[in-house]
Order: sequence, then structure tokens, then C-alpha cells
Amino acid sequence: MMANAPLRMEFLTGYACWLPPEQWCGTRFAARRMFFEGHFETHCNRHMVCNACGLPTLTLQIESDYCSACDWEDDFSEDPYADEISKMNGGVSLNQARRNILEKGTMFCDTDRNWMHPTSFEKIFSRRAQAHRDKLFQLFDELMTYTDAADVDRQWATIDEHWRTA
Repeated sequence: MMANAPLRMEFLTGYACWLPPEQWCGTRFAARRMFFEGHFETHCNRHMVCNACGLPTLTLQIESDYCSACDWEDDFSEDPYADEISKMNGGVSLNQARRNILEKGTMFCDTDRNWMHPTSFEKIFSRRAQAHRDKLFQLFDELMTYTDAADVDRQWATIDEHWRTA
């Protein structure tokens, strides 16, 4: 594999499976992304997996899809270019977004208060917003434990209901 080639493997099925760069091995992000990309047909409910948080939240495979879990705007940033600044995401690189998500559940960080409108900052960092994101991540983590299709469907109904109450 070339040093700068994307870290994906093509299997005989033609499905691409993401492999984490060393810095992300063992993280909740890597576990989520590997699981959901590996279980796309059974656990993703026709959603694509977000490159930043690893959750199946993206509805379109076109530019400018927005992750409702972590606030990342999908610009097709991918490893090994994850340290490059993303203009669509306010100058935040994919790797910085991942670090912020692991810490706060959102691609933004506390220092964004300096440029963000106060209402937007409060909407993202309020206790209510943080609790909502924490619960959403918990629901997706629970989804990863189910193997029965009926259980997966019930969990997606719970996730959808949680999204609607945001």
C-alpha cells in the first residue's frame, strides 16, 4: 500500500472498510466507526457513517451533508489527510474534530467562543445540548450490542425519537 493511500480495504463484496490510523486505535471513535462501517447493511438504517464521530448519521453521499450528532459538515476529508484544515468546518481539521468529539461530543471546542455567535455557542455547549449528545452516543453504543434485527429496529426507533426531541 502506498504511504499516502487512503486507509481502506476492498473486500470481495466491494464494500470498503475503514482501518484506523495508529493514533485512533483503541478509541471509542475507532470502535464505533469500524463497527458501523462493518455492519452497514444491518445497523446503519440507510445512513452513511460520519468520518468525524463514527456514527451512522449522514443521509447523503454528496458534499455538504451535516452530522446531527457531532456537527461535522462532511467534506470528504479522510485519512491520511485528516490534519488538513477544513474550510467547510471553520478551519478545524478532521483529526482536531475527532479529538474535540471525544472530549465534548461535538467537533467544536470551548475556544470557539471567541468567534461563534453567543446563541450558537450556548446551543452547542449548554448542559441540555451536552446531555442530548451524551444520550445519543449512548443509544448508538447500545445499538452496537444488538444482533437481532427486531432489536436493531427498536433501537433505531428510539434513536429517531431522541433526534426529534432535540
